[in-house]
Amino acid sequence: MGGRVPKALSQLFHDDGNPKRPVFSFALMDHVTEGDWGWHLLDGSAAHDLVTWFGTISRNTWNEIRGMTGPGGQQQHRLHHDQTVSSLCDDAQAILSRPRYEELGGDIFRFRLSGVERLWGFVIDGIFYAVWWDPNHRVYPTEPD
Repeated sequence: MGGRVPKALSQLFHDDGNPKRPVFSFALMDHVTEGDWGWHLLDGSAAHDLVTWFGTISRNTWNEIRGMTGPGGQQQHRLHHDQTVSSLCDDAQAILSRPRYEELGGDIFRFRLSGVERLWGFVIDGIFYAVWWDPNHRVYPTEPD
């Protein structure tokens, strides 16, 4: 943005220009993969729920998001967190080894939207670059946490 920044927007950014709250980008989305996960599984109802979720989660800072916990008895599980790429299923690891993603390095970030629904991507300078919609917990298959 050049010129004057509205006060409502200026409060969303740190002094270094990085967002305090998540900004979502789809520039790195994997729109080719069609299998147990992917954007092809995002139907009208799920799309509405996801857009609503974007609006809700965006009200939180990254620190608040990283600190959110869910049910887990005595052990509270973090809802949204970094995940090592090597812990993902083989197909996901193969996709992330492509030059487009490999150069990003490091961990991938996972948002938990429900018991099984996940949104996977990379956080770079406060921007979440969505890669996959995973409505059935297939990118990192395990018992739902």
